Amino acid sequence: MISRLLYPTLGIFTTVALAQNPGQLAHEFTLVNKSGQVVRMADFKDQAIILNAWATWCSFCIHEIPLFQQVHNEINIDTIQATFLLINLGENADHASKFLDEKVTTNLLTLFNPTKTQLNNYPNIEFDNSQNLLAGNYRVRAMPTTFFIGADGIISSVKVGPITAGEMKDHLSGLGIEWSP
Repeated sequence: MISRLLYPTLGIFTTVALAQNPGQLAHEFTLVNKSGQVVRMADFKDQAIILNAWATWCSFCIHEIPLFQQVHNEINIDTIQATFLLINLGENADHASKFLDEKVTTNLLTLFNPTKTQLNNYPNIEFDNSQNLLAGNYRVRAMPTTFFIGADGIISSVKVGPITAGEMKDHLSGLGIEWSP
């Protein structure tokens, strides 16, 4: 959604791109996981997705990953109710992966930009650049930003900034998933 703001005293129009809004179809992407395997948004068809934009330099991002891990473990006991995707925002995959291994305990699916070697291994695949994907298609303007996407591929809600357990409960309920902190 594009919003036009008018500053009458200055006589200026400016255009501001807002974060991708609830009710919109989530954009497709193609990135790689820690093992270098290709992962696409389409791989999670008919699943609810919690998509989180993060970076190693973002302390709020790092502090909320354990909450994502906890919720993932608690809501996916019998069946997969939701897939959590941590999309690293434009950092070197080796650096970000090593950071997670050393500083954060998580087995959540983490996605990265492909390395040059991976690009050569998959010459027929057009990859997204996570920074361009999230800054462009998803219009991430602050870190962290989390998108709650229904099984139908429609964005249910967006949380800009760090998320609390209570907020997580509310956003999950919008996906039809019950969870209590």
